[in-house]
Amino acid sequence: TKSIKELLSAGVWNIVSKFNAILCTGFNLLLANIFIGAGPMGILSITRRIPELTLTFYERINSIFAPPWTKLYAEGNTKELHRGIISSLRFFGIISIIPTAFIFVFSDHFYQLWMPTQDAHLLYILTVGACVDLPIAMPLQPIYNIYPIVNRIRANSLFGLGLFSLTFVVVVIGLNVTEGETTHLMIIACTSAIFNAIKALTFLPLYGAHCVGLKARLPSRSLRCSTSSSSSRTRAGLCSAFAGLPAAWWVVHSAT
Repeated sequence: TKSIKELLSAGVWNIVSKFNAILCTGFNLLLANIFIGAGPMGILSITRRIPELTLTFYERINSIFAPPWTKLYAEGNTKELHRGIISSLRFFGIISIIPTAFIFVFSDHFYQLWMPTQDAHLLYILTVGACVDLPIAMPLQPIYNIYPIVNRIRANSLFGLGLFSLTFVVVVIGLNVTEGETTHLMIIACTSAIFNAIKALTFLPLYGAHCVGLKARLPSRSLRCSTSSSSSRTRAGLCSAFAGLPAAWWVVHSAT
């Protein structure tokens, strides 16, 4: 009976988590339709396609890691589990560079070729605004496998609902205190992405590390940049620090 209750509870919270993901995806378009109009909503829906397809693709890749991690956790092999988590984070940190670079560099040219009758610059700005969380969130996709493996889905689901509620309130307030169609579109496109980035830098790695017995911290060494270096080297150091920021949260310490 206890096992059945645990299974049902995990299923319910998993449904809540999926429902929250649907809300986060669709409420932007709903708010755009209500506060701005059907035309701007169509523009916003176009710019949402690239980040949504990118995340969906990486979620499919991420599902590959779940079965071996489940086996390692069931066997109590925490050392290999920790090693697998760190390796997957490094792997995702590397492969996430490609779509992120394409989106931030070539989106305007893509829209000019795909939709020559539309304002490619506006589409580009909205796309970049909606994707500001991708450099941080995509390398951390493997962490989402941890919660169902250790059966701690509730905290992630509740945090997601709270984040959605806060995002909704901020967007509604922003739409009512500002003017201009472009400004409203930017508020709708950027707010959820900014909150997702905050989640990826705080709750996601910290709670994920807690669930599997790891200690997570942000090493200051990864953010240092020598003031005596040349300007080009400084820029390269800042770029590498930003690119490595998500993975830097994870520093493995033996639990024993």
